[in-house]
Amino acid sequence: GLKYSISSNLIADFTYNPDFSQIESEAGQISINFPFALFDDAKRPFFQEGANIYTVDQNSSAGVAIDQYVNLFYSRSINNPKLAGKFSGRNGKVSFGLTSAYDHNTPFVIPFEERSAVLATTQKSYSNVVRMQYDLGNRNSVGLILTDRRMENQGSNTVASMDATVRLSDNYNVSMITAFTQTREPNDSLLSMRLGDGTFKVGNEIKTAAFDGESFYGSLFRAKLNRDSRHWIATLAYQDFSPGFRADNGFITTNSYRAVEYITGYFLRFDQHPLFTFVRPRVSMWRKYNYDGVVKDTGFRTSLLLSLNQQTIVNMSAFLFNRENLYGKQFGDARCVWFYIQNNTFNIISGNAFIRFGKEINRLGVDGDPNNPFEIVPSLSYNFQLTFKPLVKLDNTLAYQYFGLTTETTGQKIRGQQIWRNTLSYQFTKKIALRLIGEYNIVEYYDSYMEQLVKQRS
Repeated sequence: GLKYSISSNLIADFTYNPDFSQIESEAGQISINFPFALFDDAKRPFFQEGANIYTVDQNSSAGVAIDQYVNLFYSRSINNPKLAGKFSGRNGKVSFGLTSAYDHNTPFVIPFEERSAVLATTQKSYSNVVRMQYDLGNRNSVGLILTDRRMENQGSNTVASMDATVRLSDNYNVSMITAFTQTREPNDSLLSMRLGDGTFKVGNEIKTAAFDGESFYGSLFRAKLNRDSRHWIATLAYQDFSPGFRADNGFITTNSYRAVEYITGYFLRFDQHPLFTFVRPRVSMWRKYNYDGVVKDTGFRTSLLLSLNQQTIVNMSAFLFNRENLYGKQFGDARCVWFYIQNNTFNIISGNAFIRFGKEINRLGVDGDPNNPFEIVPSLSYNFQLTFKPLVKLDNTLAYQYFGLTTETTGQKIRGQQIWRNTLSYQFTKKIALRLIGEYNIVEYYDSYMEQLVKQRS
């Protein structure tokens, strides 16, 4: 690797045949009832520096429930670069970044309406990402991003996007993103077997899920009106992902939908209350359609956040109304409630805990199978994290996650997952540290074909 500061505001980075094996392992995630790709944070130093330049999305303080974060450059889409280079910096009010790479093992995250497919391949590709953002002052900005990935044999994806944030007043702002894509699929029968069956409609043309060399276009539009003040916060959000929208250098897990959502909350703040620093009730409501006009998801959620003295947070939430259409089947209310508590009062020990119980859809179920029903079933999930720091240089964090679904009538386990993870760290000096990480992951699921419960450990 080579880093060169061309000026105080312009840095060039180059790497050849980098070895990322020393990067800390990713923490396990509950995935047993989740049909979409899982997001992992970027931890590789070469891609971390200047990563904020490529951000095109803006989070709202209210918190959008069904929002899909628009990530048009996901550095993990460049999986195993043989050669890569970056230029990043700022000139006056203009921030810019350029990343180019030649990848030896190109991955794919393919979004569909109700699932996403993740493919690890040995195919080679060339990726180029260009980002520019202009600061208009007073927290207003406008930006452009262009991404292009070309497979060495066949296949390409190009994305052109514009984003803007405009402050209407001290309390209100509008953020918008629009993007257009052009995709030419590889022609690969082996990869197509892992994509599964299915079709989607682009304009008046029917396209297959398979990698069969088809070409198509896609579009994205999203807008948010945000209110952010000391007391009242709110967000009105609209998003539209067309069936052909793909971003091979990004992380987009689902498409073919239009959705609108409204969230509002109010902070009751206390300066000298003996118990609370603030109390924040909040409600969220949303409605989601596919491109055929079918209502896919409608919901109403409420929550109450309590910030107590002694660095303690308590959050209580509930799905009061939640109806979803999945794979053509209409489901009624899948109600559940959850509680979260966090405490950082003491320097020597801190932690948090979460529990959720109620009912949800068994998304990987099979119609007509009583042991693995495609129905709304009882669910339970909980987790905790405990950090113990007996010395300034020594700390240990123990984390546990659990998720399980059971049948309504017999209480028999349908699927479940639990993850234990322990991280022990010791800082010898400012430059020398030791970290030991251990993780144990147990997955159980009922296999309808084998007609038995299968257990896997890692």
